[in-house]
Amino acid sequence: MIPIDRTEIEAWGKLFDAKGNFPKLLEKLIRETAPKNTYLQVPSGSAVYMGGWDGIVRCEEDAERVPGGISLWEIGTKR
Repeated sequence: MIPIDRTEIEAWGKLFDAKGNFPKLLEKLIRETAPKNTYLQVPSGSAVYMGGWDGIVRCEEDAERVPGGISLWEIGTKR
C-alpha cells in the first residue's frame, strides 16, 4: 500500500470527479473494516446527485468504524 498524506487528499478533493468518486473510497474503507457479510449500498458517480441517504449499511456486529445494525450515512463534499 502506498502511504498518502492529508495534502494529497485535499488536492484530490478539489478535482471535478472527486464528488462522484468519494463514495467509492468510503465503500472500500467500510468493506476493509466491516465483516464480510455486511450489506452496503453507497451510490457513486452521477448517482450522488439523487436524493436520499448517501449510504445504507447493515452490519451484523460492531466493527472498528462501522456500528452494528443498520446505519444511514450522509456525506458532505463542500468545505
